[in-house]
Amino acid sequence: MTYYDDHGILVRNLEARDVETIVREEREQGWHATADKYLTRLQDQEAGRCIALMAEYEGNIAGYINVYPDSKWGA
Repeated sequence: MTYYDDHGILVRNLEARDVETIVREEREQGWHATADKYLTRLQDQEAGRCIALMAEYEGNIAGYINVYPDSKWGA
């Protein structure tokens, strides 16, 4: 689902095709990222437990957020 699109900035749901890019970029920043975390977010999104949003700027991933409205572990 697309939430915002002004032909420069795009905000949409996280998709499976995003996982490889996110993991690669986080590893390049020194994080110990794995695909499991994002695949879980996709499963949670499909089950209605969260909203996983992806932001793009001029076609490149710029950021993401995972919103769990009924989180049991905090904000």
